[in-house]
Amino acid sequence: MRAAVALLVLAGAALASCDHHEEIAGPAGLPYACADGRAARIHYDGGDPNRMPARLSFDGREFEMAPDPAMSGLRYRSETGLAPGHGLVWSAEGDEAALIEVPLDPAATAGEREILRCARVREGETAPAEAHGGHEDH
Repeated sequence: MRAAVALLVLAGAALASCDHHEEIAGPAGLPYACADGRAARIHYDGGDPNRMPARLSFDGREFEMAPDPAMSGLRYRSETGLAPGHGLVWSAEGDEAALIEVPLDPAATAGEREILRCARVREGETAPAEAHGGHEDH
C-alpha cells in the first residue's frame, strides 16, 4: 500500500512540474485528393464506420456527418452544406469518394448534384493523376 501511495505522490509531482499542457491530437483522418485540386479529409469517430458519426474537412470548413445507409461502401450525410437549403453527402467505396450536394427538403425531386470526385491518398503517395483531371456536375 505504501508503495502505491509513494508512486501516486511521485506521479503527481511529475505532473505538477510540467510547465505546459499538451493536448493529445486525435486521429488525422483519411486524406483525399479531389478532381479540382482541392483536398478533403474524413475523420471517422471510431468503431464501426457504418454506425459512428464522422467529420468531413473540406474547403476550410468542417461538417458533422451522420451515417446514411448505403447498398455498398460508406455513405454519410450532413444537414449543413455549402449552399443554403442544402446538405452534403460523402459517399465512399474503396479508395474513391464523391461529395454530393442534396436538398434538405425531402419533397424536392431535383437539386441533387455531384460536387466533385476524390481519390484517397495513402501514406507515401502523391495525389493520383486522375484526381487532377476535369470534373463534371451531374
